[in-house]
Amino acid sequence: MNAVAALKASAIHGFLERCRGVGMNIDTLKSLEVMENPTEEILDAGKRGRNIALYARGGRRLRGRQGARKRLEENYLFDTRRFPTFVTGEAFPVTIAAGEYLFFQNAVGQPATNNGFGAAITVMTEVETNMDVAGQIAQGKNFVFNRIGVSFNADIGTADCGVLMEQGALRYEKQGGQTTLRHGPVRHWPGGTGTAGYAATTVATTTLQAAHNGSADVRATRQLAVPRVIREKESFAYKYIVSRSIRNTSGAAPGTNAQLSAACLMTVWLWGGQQDDITV
Repeated sequence: MNAVAALKASAIHGFLERCRGVGMNIDTLKSLEVMENPTEEILDAGKRGRNIALYARGGRRLRGRQGARKRLEENYLFDTRRFPTFVTGEAFPVTIAAGEYLFFQNAVGQPATNNGFGAAITVMTEVETNMDVAGQIAQGKNFVFNRIGVSFNADIGTADCGVLMEQGALRYEKQGGQTTLRHGPVRHWPGGTGTAGYAATTVATTTLQAAHNGSADVRATRQLAVPRVIREKESFAYKYIVSRSIRNTSGAAPGTNAQLSAACLMTVWLWGGQQDDITV
């Protein structure tokens, strides 16, 4: 690919061609790079005396067959399931059945029954998930995450919160299980969100009951020493693994089942960054 063809293949070739019109020769254009950082970001870094990574697009990168340098923007993914999975005529308390409960396998607009919700919740919305494509990262994007959190519905009871924290383990899988990370019980992964600032009173009718997994502060989430990368169109899943319906605190048979006193929601959060590769 010659220099002119490379420039015309660029998303900003129109700008570069206009540069030719004001007297820049082709040798200058070949080395020209246009920084895509917002001016406000550069000015702010200068005021604070902080270093800033500059992201470039232009002829020199194309000539070197490097393409555009992708910019990593802060972002996160989340997905929510109902526990227990809804069944017609359910009556609480309900035992959590042993099995694998999948997260991130349904996108916005897909049937919510796939995530354990009842028929009244017809489809997954942006309240339940922000997945664009079921089970994978959308084309033209990469996702890098370095924090994991598990949270519950804001009004979950303390006992139900404890059962969900203890009864199941979290597992990360990519490409159909070719990569697997066993994270252990969800109590190891505080959600960084939840109801906080409440107090119990001695008057039974006005007692407030609420719980959450760890401190309700995003800084309380655990961080991965090695960030995990999910590239565009790679399949991945998080699974809540319930090995048995009997609590591991049980003594002699038949043991005590792990039961929920009300329907609960569990949300898995992946905090990190997203790289968008937008071409024309």
